[in-house]
Amino acid sequence: MNHLKPAEDPDRQYANMRMAVIAASVVFVLAMGATLLMLQARSEQAVHDGILARARAHAQHFNAVRAYVQGFTGIYVPGGPDVTVNQYLEGIEGIVPSFVAPDGREFVLQNSPIVAREVSAILEQHSADEAVLVSLHGINPLNPQNAPDEFATEALARLGPEVGEVYALEQGPGSAEFKYALAIPMNERCGRCHEDMVGVTDGIAGVSVVRMDVTGPLAYVNSSRARTASIILVLAVGSTLVVYVFITRFLKEMHRAQKQVYETARKDALTGLATRRVGVETLTGEVGRALRESRCVACCLVDLDDFKAVNDVHGHAVGDLVLMSVGEMLATSLRPYDIAARVGGEEFLLVLPGACEKEAFEIVARARVAVASAAAGIEHLGRAVTCSAGIAVFDPSTPETPRELYIRADTALMAAKTAGKDRSVVAQPAAESVFPVPAAAVYDAGPGGMR
Repeated sequence: MNHLKPAEDPDRQYANMRMAVIAASVVFVLAMGATLLMLQARSEQAVHDGILARARAHAQHFNAVRAYVQGFTGIYVPGGPDVTVNQYLEGIEGIVPSFVAPDGREFVLQNSPIVAREVSAILEQHSADEAVLVSLHGINPLNPQNAPDEFATEALARLGPEVGEVYALEQGPGSAEFKYALAIPMNERCGRCHEDMVGVTDGIAGVSVVRMDVTGPLAYVNSSRARTASIILVLAVGSTLVVYVFITRFLKEMHRAQKQVYETARKDALTGLATRRVGVETLTGEVGRALRESRCVACCLVDLDDFKAVNDVHGHAVGDLVLMSVGEMLATSLRPYDIAARVGGEEFLLVLPGACEKEAFEIVARARVAVASAAAGIEHLGRAVTCSAGIAVFDPSTPETPRELYIRADTALMAAKTAGKDRSVVAQPAAESVFPVPAAAVYDAGPGGMR
């Protein structure tokens, strides 16, 4: 007897495949969503890095200009209604706030904070898309206009040897401003205007502050987030539709085809009985069950006698009618929970759960009568059809494998054939059997009954 792995139910296969497809779709959507979110995060980081880089560049460039201006204590520009003398520079030794040139024109000294305000105004005029404001804030400024505001004060508190820059983003309804502060290093020139800094050549004298309007870039970031969320949503909905409309339809068609194949593999096309595979699976399962529950199970092999003569004399069409009729009668003669399977051309396997020797013998006797009556109803047959049977009963007190049980039933069938056919033979108990020597009959019943 072949040891066959039970075939998986197509309904279970379909359910497993559908769950696998759904799980794969969920994983795909999550993976794509994670990828899109990662790309979105990188895009946002690139925007923020770009804003920081521009602010840093503005501050560094302005610090370079400030250092140049400070190196000459300032620069002189023509005076006018909008360019007046800086009163806070008057009275400082070595500082000339203004002078009159030989041609009569007045020139006014502009120190670095004033230059910062002028440069900031120019930047604001020429950066419409991203307004930039630059300012200088000293620790102890002479001009109150140069006093540090809240952000500059916080920056001065945080800047030091390990912190070279401070920045922050402030967002309000419909607007966003990026603030950046870069330290102004102390040097000996600071003492010319600030008596408290005379002789001090290290530390921080103040901060250069850059303010940038970043409403546009952050609006792009927010719209990009919305687009990414929409793409993820569309991807999720689209994948769901694909799974439930297309893939599910495909799986249903495949499930239907698998079920047809499954049913074909489990039901004999001619007799309507179970196939050999199903019979083997059933016998294997019932032997295991009988062992667990300490009860009997009978394995019976039934073979039609001289069936070859039916095919030779009457043709295979009549032979097929005989097999179809026998299959139908066998199925109706058994108990509801018994299994009848066609295991060969004219050989059948009966699995009788819970049946011990006497009960199994009686069930097989009814089956043999059913076989004889099935043949009697076939027109033009003109002959009786009998069968021989070999019966082997599994005893849980003497465990044996399904294969060994099957061999004992087959040996008993051979004994019935040798004894003259048209009879049932019950094999010796497993403890007394030695394979492959034919087992002697416990019961040997021919046409006349039990012998």
